[in-house]
Amino acid sequence: NWGDPDAQPEISGHLIFDANDPARWIFDTSLQDQISPPDAWIELGAGDRLPGRVQRAIAAGVIEKEQLPTHLEVVPYTRVDWPDGPSRQTIRVIASHVKRIVWQPVVEELRPGQAFLRDGTSISYRLAQWTTDGVRLLTNDGIRALAFADLAELHLPAVDPWEEVLSQRAGLAPEGKGTIMQLETIDGLIVTTSSERCLVRSRGDKNVPENWYHFVQPMWSLDGLWIPHRSVIWRRFFANHEVPLSVLSPKVYRETSTLGGKWGYHVNRNLKDGVMTTEARVFGWGFGVPSGSEMVFPLSPLGAVFRTRIGLDKLADDGGCIRAVVSVVDQTEHAIYESPLIVGSAQAFDTGPLILPTEGQGGQLILRVDEAHENRPPAADPWNVRDLANWGEPLLTLDQTTLTNALHAKKAQLIWAWQGWYVIDDHIPVRVVQDLDQTSANYPTFRWVQEFDTEFAIEQTLTIPNQVRTLAVLVSRPRGVPHYRVEIFANDQLLTGSVVPEWGGWNLPSPIEADLSKFVNQKTHLRVLLRSENATKGLKADWHSIQFVKDAPSKP
Repeated sequence: NWGDPDAQPEISGHLIFDANDPARWIFDTSLQDQISPPDAWIELGAGDRLPGRVQRAIAAGVIEKEQLPTHLEVVPYTRVDWPDGPSRQTIRVIASHVKRIVWQPVVEELRPGQAFLRDGTSISYRLAQWTTDGVRLLTNDGIRALAFADLAELHLPAVDPWEEVLSQRAGLAPEGKGTIMQLETIDGLIVTTSSERCLVRSRGDKNVPENWYHFVQPMWSLDGLWIPHRSVIWRRFFANHEVPLSVLSPKVYRETSTLGGKWGYHVNRNLKDGVMTTEARVFGWGFGVPSGSEMVFPLSPLGAVFRTRIGLDKLADDGGCIRAVVSVVDQTEHAIYESPLIVGSAQAFDTGPLILPTEGQGGQLILRVDEAHENRPPAADPWNVRDLANWGEPLLTLDQTTLTNALHAKKAQLIWAWQGWYVIDDHIPVRVVQDLDQTSANYPTFRWVQEFDTEFAIEQTLTIPNQVRTLAVLVSRPRGVPHYRVEIFANDQLLTGSVVPEWGGWNLPSPIEADLSKFVNQKTHLRVLLRSENATKGLKADWHSIQFVKDAPSKP
């Protein structure tokens, strides 16, 4: 019953979010024959994917009074609109979350810092800058400007995958509550959200599954997405401190084979692109790999425990012969698990919880599958024949205390208007909570709202540029929040102040403006203070934009 917002979803009488025995994953077997892989898509951080085509890029700035990061307008190739409309031509995708854009598939594995052109050539580059209809790449030979129409694939430069995961978790569950959910649809959409950022609604009879819809807003999207229940083939559930290894791209992948050739690795699929399964067990996520493979992943300093299962896929039947090793690298490499010889798909072996000795300092995790020539039973397949291995449900469990501290440090990044500003008292963690803007009934939006007690301030010191005359600050109170003031100071001099306006949707109020004309070309310390005259706790502030306004250009 995923269509009733007042009911707890359950399957076969079991509560999916049962506090004592929550579901780990749900696979809709009735949809297996309806899978349609996308032919163009955007690959995003922490394992997500949006089928669609990038149409244009929009630079960071204030748009309709809202401070927005650089984002891409994407024509979606999947259903994301409420069926009664209005339909949207594009979805806005935050550019910093993009790992790869595919217009025409060229290569399977991710190659950071590589652009593949439609004429068959490729370019290595170090930095990318978005333009309205393309990208400018910094190469060893200088700047190369390319239109989107010239590109087959664009692989963005590598970023720390753990920064992606931590930013995702801070935004999806800023209060550390709820369940992390990954939804995968039959047309190739993969979305990570949380129980805090998921709504359910029925269009018509709520007892009919075809009428059920999920509204989600992943970290990478400025817009919410309506996903039909009957299009979701996989649902995976994790606690906030649990990270499935499959959302990370391996830092290094190596493959050697006695027979030659290369299979590559498959994410959440076996090597034949099917469901990962042994004779006795289905795996909800993981990697399909051949023997002779080695996957190297960076470890987070927050990591505490790793656990996985290893076995031959059911497609191997009674064939195949492998041995698996899990190793970590801190100062040196050493094995923390070695499997017995695995012949046939009858059994998957559980590593059990493996304590990571690299806690607090990072390191690397290595998953290796060997062909196991030595001690191979006489009847076993030779070389790597039928060595279709599955790393089943690999999971990293992070230390909850250190994770909480790390997430606190990420929360200020959720308020886009604060870019370039600093919290004055950095010893008090920034508190951010989810707020739902339902101005549009069919297209609500999740917003990150700051919470504070009595007073709060941000500051920055800069030389006021020539032509800048005004600092405009737009902050509002969500409905029902008690009155408090906003005040703007320059070099400890109060420039202006007013009551923060209440905003309940639709037209935003006007910003409060401070005159900076007498500080032009001077190094100036600016401070924006929110203050309650009644020492009220639990106040909320919705920061929309902070911008320096230049003089209007003079007419010739």
